[in-house]
Amino acid sequence: MNKHRGDRVTRHPRLSLPNTTGALSTVTTAVSGAGGSVDKEHTVRTGVMRTWLMVEDSLSGSYLVERALREAALPVQLHVVPNGDHALAFLRREKPYVTAPHPDLVLLTIYLASKNGIEVLAEIKQDPRLKRIPVVMWSVSARQHDVDISYGLGANAYVRKPVSLIDHCAIVKGMFEFWCRDVLLPTTV
Repeated sequence: MNKHRGDRVTRHPRLSLPNTTGALSTVTTAVSGAGGSVDKEHTVRTGVMRTWLMVEDSLSGSYLVERALREAALPVQLHVVPNGDHALAFLRREKPYVTAPHPDLVLLTIYLASKNGIEVLAEIKQDPRLKRIPVVMWSVSARQHDVDISYGLGANAYVRKPVSLIDHCAIVKGMFEFWCRDVLLPTTV
């Protein structure tokens, strides 16, 4: 099991090594950054740690977001699932995610091995229990077709994945500031 001191990340099936019984392996640790602590002003002001669900089938893709959260010392618990089927099970709290927290934000990759991000977005936005969760499409694609379909299905934003760690840090911090500090979100159902 891979643990990073000072990081709060929960990896779900196929992104972490399975144990010998084939059950899920999870990595969870606490958030900190270069300064060694979470954003205390935010935590004191809101009293909550934010929860994000990232749907990403690439370890390097999720690593860059994890690293950006650590670098900026943002109070975010990141849950990473490897595909669309796992994302929907997580959001609906189906096995093996019956105790999963309700995410404040979903980062959804378009190109996934099983059910793709567009299909997942459509299901999220059609489900009365899920449709109010902000969904940010997180993609390497800049194809206008992908952008148009995403917004047409109800995506709240479409962000092109940056290449460098510096750009990842800036974008992730900006998303946190917008979605977790500046915007008032609806209550969960």
